[in-house]
Order: sequence, then structure tokens, then C-alpha cells
Amino acid sequence: MLSTSKRFDIIRSRFVFHLRKTRLALQFRRHTGHWGDLENPKTYEEKRQFRKIYGNHLFYSRVADKYRVRDYVKEKGCGQYLVPLLGVHEKLKPGFFRDLPDRFVVKPNHGSGWKKLVFDKKEADEKSIVRYINSRLNKKYGARYGEYHYQLIQPRALVEELLLEDAALPWNYNYFCFNGSSGFSHYILVTSPDRKIKGRYHCDWTPWGEGLPEEIEKKYADPPNALEMTEVARRLSEDFDFVRVDLYNVRGKIYFGELTLTPGGRPSKPENDERSRFASRTWELDPDNELLYDRSPWLRIARSR
Repeated sequence: MLSTSKRFDIIRSRFVFHLRKTRLALQFRRHTGHWGDLENPKTYEEKRQFRKIYGNHLFYSRVADKYRVRDYVKEKGCGQYLVPLLGVHEKLKPGFFRDLPDRFVVKPNHGSGWKKLVFDKKEADEKSIVRYINSRLNKKYGARYGEYHYQLIQPRALVEELLLEDAALPWNYNYFCFNGSSGFSHYILVTSPDRKIKGRYHCDWTPWGEGLPEEIEKKYADPPNALEMTEVARRLSEDFDFVRVDLYNVRGKIYFGELTLTPGGRPSKPENDERSRFASRTWELDPDNELLYDRSPWLRIARSR
């Protein structure tokens, strides 16, 4: 028999869950212009919201954690693709530059975009970086658009090798990966480091909608090791009905970036109808998969307290 305190935890967790669910439904209406079916989703956007509501957030928090996901990548036989790790800190302290190479990147493990790039530590303001990163370690990420799994990550500051190619930051290869009755499917979004230039491609690297400008496309689309990149994405996505696998390709060497469960964050209207239909059809939601989904999440929340 459950104790009084545990029953109260379940009631409270269920109340919080329904508030979160209602908020997501209202956000969907506001950003897409219509009410979505978030209980029996059919479209890609509806399925993204379903995942926010009924996802196994404890598992999601593991693979979204930029530190803990490293062990997951190793378990999948892809440890050789990890960016070299130079340090892990609960909080940064002045003087942490001392034992680091001249260039590196510092970032929290529980958010997106919160990073500092150090190209030459002799020229960098260590105190400012310490203040900035520590301030982000005290912030929650993901609450605005219901990405609850980020809030379950224990914040840490990671120091990694700074990847550069010809003194420039590498381009991003985002593999949108689907596993269903037809096996593994994917398409690729290639973006510049500042995300201002982008091109989307079918799995055979034919442009899908807007491709990259011609000269840039020659350099970054369909690289010589494209088959190896696809295999890395396939192996890292095999536990998921859908996940985005982010990779880098630096001088012919592949590096793992991160796994993204709810790309884009907020609900949005489709940018391309054909691509939206493909993603909606190919993402065969697997709601009975206990690794990925939980239809009674308030019980899980209560048990984790």
C-alpha cells in the first residue's frame, strides 16, 4: 500500500502533468493556427508534442545530456567519433585555463547554444567565461516549450577540443533518422556554423527544397565519407522511432555532436509540404515501446522523487 506522502506525490505529479499537457496544446494552437491531435498524433508536429507529453524523459535526459551521452555513444560502438573531452566541472573556477591547450570550447551539458569558443586562451577573458558558464549552469533549459527531459539533467560544464577546419568552425550535418516497418530512413540538413546557410537533402544527396549554393554544395554535400556518416547515424538512432543525429565532418574525420529528441523546440508550421508528409508518414510512432514512451508519466515522476 502506498504511503500518504507517496499518494500525495502521485496526485501532485498528475496535476503538474496535465498543466504541462494543456500548455503544450495551447502552444500548438498558437504557433500552427489549429488544434492538434496530441493523443493520437498523425503529423510530424503532433508526434513531436506527443513525445514531449508521454516521452520516457528519464531515458531522454540521458541521451540529451552532452556528458552522459558519451557513454551511450560508446555502447553503440561509436566511441571513436567522440570529440576529445578535456575536462568536466560541477562549477568553473578561476584558473581552469591553466592545464588546457591554447584552444577549446566550454559548454554546459544541459542546454543549447550556451557555449564559449576559445581560439587562443592567452587572448580570452577567463573570468568572463567563468561567470557566463556558471550563470548558465544555474538556469533551466527546455521549460518554455515543454522539453522536460532537459530539466532532469544534472548541470555540468564540459571542456572539449575545439574542432576547426582551415581555421574555421565545421559545418553541421543533421541526420533526421526514422526507424519503422520499412527499416532505417533519413534525410539530411546541412548548415553553416552560424546556421545562416542551409540545405536539405534526400538520403541519396539530391536536394530537397532549398539546397546549398552551388560552390558551397560542391564542398559540403555528399562528402567522400558520406556512407560512413550514414552508418554512424543509423547505429546511433537504432533505439528510436525518430531522433536527429548531429555530426561534424572535419578533414574527412567524423565527429559526434549530439542527439536531439524534439528538434526545433516550439511547434511550427511545415516549411515544405512534401518534406512534412515524408516525416509524418515515416515516423511510425512506437507508443508501446517503454524505452521511449510512458502513458502514465505522473507515476514515473512520483517514483523518481
